[in-house]
Amino acid sequence: MKVTEEVVWSRGDVRDMCIRNEWYKSGDNKDYSAMLDMVEKMEPTPSNFMLVARDIAAHSAELDPDDPSCIAYILFEINKTTVVRFYYVEKEEGDEWG
Repeated sequence: MKVTEEVVWSRGDVRDMCIRNEWYKSGDNKDYSAMLDMVEKMEPTPSNFMLVARDIAAHSAELDPDDPSCIAYILFEINKTTVVRFYYVEKEEGDEWG
């Protein structure tokens, strides 16, 4: 069998996460829109999650963008609440299904 994974995230889910956690209160609308635009345009990869997490921390008074544990927590929240994985399974020649 061949398994393919598709990973997606959305600006709306990141926005909802920030609202739910009361993050991004130190940024203005331009900053917030720029961060959400990044989410919309970038692939959902660990390095892109890091960019968004650091941006969120930099615009949230209670978060420290230079504290690894703070960034790790934001990364956890991004993955827990904004990232969705879809799996596609294809039968390959010679596979038996049961």
